[in-house]
Amino acid sequence: MAEERKFKFVSPGVFTNEIDKSQFTNPAQELGPVIVGRAQKGPSMVPVVCRDLNEFTSIFGDPEPGSQQNADVWRNGNHSAPLYGVYAAKAYLNAAAGDSPITFVRLAGVDSDAATDNSVKSQAGWFINQTNDKTVATSNKGAYGLFACNLTSSNLSVTGALAAVFYTNGAAVVPSGTATVEGGTPAVAGTNRLVAAASGRDSLVLSIFGSSESKVEVSVTEGSNKFLRKSFLNKNPQFVIANTRPDGVTSVEDDSVAKTYWLGESYERFIKEEILDKSADSTAYMIMPLNSGSATKADHRLEYVDAQTPWVIAQELNTPTGSYAGPSQGVKLFKLVSLNGQGDWANGNVKVYIDNLS
Repeated sequence: MAEERKFKFVSPGVFTNEIDKSQFTNPAQELGPVIVGRAQKGPSMVPVVCRDLNEFTSIFGDPEPGSQQNADVWRNGNHSAPLYGVYAAKAYLNAAAGDSPITFVRLAGVDSDAATDNSVKSQAGWFINQTNDKTVATSNKGAYGLFACNLTSSNLSVTGALAAVFYTNGAAVVPSGTATVEGGTPAVAGTNRLVAAASGRDSLVLSIFGSSESKVEVSVTEGSNKFLRKSFLNKNPQFVIANTRPDGVTSVEDDSVAKTYWLGESYERFIKEEILDKSADSTAYMIMPLNSGSATKADHRLEYVDAQTPWVIAQELNTPTGSYAGPSQGVKLFKLVSLNGQGDWANGNVKVYIDNLS
């Protein structure tokens, strides 16, 4: 029997090698429901996906129930209304237990993209059209500065500084008491006159003229129980009825709490260092309008901006030092800017310091 042989025939110079290039497409990332609302902090006007409650609160903060009990909105931010969006996000993430994320968009005040002019309706913020009337208190509108001044016995040398700013919309806020120095013709009745301090160099009596007159004694010292930011002075712009924006928008829902003024900025630390800690025979106070022509400090039409430091400038090495022209002429090195639209939150919660300089 012939031997059976097996032959393998291979074409010369031809080889086959199969390469698998198939790919598995990643599934689209689940976004969950989209929630739009206010929050304490976090990126503004951009969608952010959060997969659990811990991640959400670390980015956007905790919910707040809201309170309007003499809130210092100007200094501490607006916490008067509940953060409904944050409550909704918390409820959903708790119920989902990590199975489904949410996409949260934190709102911020931005100008309208369709804005074609400087109309207040297209701009974020607010302004009050400055109107000074020295005869009718309820006609006064705008920004007014409270100045503290140190006096000598001759009253010829006066050193003063801005202590606080009041914004009015149909009212006049002026110091009440004995005038020590009268200025020129006042733009508003009771302004342009230095009034002696009340019970101490740091205290004064304010008269608030609106539909009626009320008086309150306040102090510019932060630790005093009469400190103006702890007093019953209104510090919430939302309580000022009508025309806080020229288009008539107002958030006052209860006319019984409506006001015609509010306390804005105050500079108690600067006043302590530059006025109260300095030797003087006495201290007096005065109110003056903060406007020049059409320019007024009551114009706050500005959309939100990222918090940032001033420029860090290079040391002036020229001699003599008397030729130094000031920081505006210095070489700008760098400044620090918060990221992701944090807005005002970074001003009160982020501290930067630089050490080991040589």
